[in-house]
Amino acid sequence: MLRSTANFAVRYFRECEDEQLTHRILRFRAELFVKTLGWDLAVDDGLEIDEFDRPDTIYAALFLDGILCGTFRAIRTDHPYLAERVFPDAAGLRGYPKSRS
Repeated sequence: MLRSTANFAVRYFRECEDEQLTHRILRFRAELFVKTLGWDLAVDDGLEIDEFDRPDTIYAALFLDGILCGTFRAIRTDHPYLAERVFPDAAGLRGYPKSRS
């Protein structure tokens, strides 16, 4: 039997709503993807930022006992997005969505 007393939390927001947390996420991505995993991504002043970090991007910050432990972003599919552009073959048989609905 697994038992946990961990306290999980998530926060959804846009950059304009919390610039400080956005920068924490972008630093987290630089640490994880570039430093830890060795991916060849651009880092500017310690922040991993790409063309999909736009004003309409919705970020999710995942916390475990108050410590940032993960993140993801939600991006409209009627604009270019990472999966469609960087991993075009990963969509399989159905292809990627191209509209808001």
